[in-house]
Amino acid sequence: MLNRKILIAGLFAAPLLVAGGAGAQTSEPAPAGSATQNAAAGLDIYVEVDDDNATVPRLNVRVGELKDMKIYGSNGNVIGEIDDALGTPDGAVKAVSVEVGGFLGIGDKEVIVPLDELQLDGLRLTLPLSKNEIEELPEWNEG
Repeated sequence: MLNRKILIAGLFAAPLLVAGGAGAQTSEPAPAGSATQNAAAGLDIYVEVDDDNATVPRLNVRVGELKDMKIYGSNGNVIGEIDDALGTPDGAVKAVSVEVGGFLGIGDKEVIVPLDELQLDGLRLTLPLSKNEIEELPEWNEG
């Protein structure tokens, strides 16, 4: 008789445990700059371009030449450094991630700069934005 009471109690408790566990599951928001968040916001979806020999027709350089290049602002001061080339899933390079802000690598962040914004002036890449305007660009988080 005792076993029957335990069985009946277990049958009533099981749905409550399942429902309680399902209610505890929550989805976390996508990190800023993630493909999911960019797609939801109507932004282009970028991926890192790993092929250093891929060409960047807009600037007439290869991806490997872009990495670590300094970017100069409209006032002639260095405002950041290119970390990665970013492209569409089909491999077309469309933007770069630029490390801005911080000091000696501490407190900096990476922002997405579309290639259309960059200008190649001799051996210098320039961006006609102030450092503050650049820090307001969408953030890139390596996924």
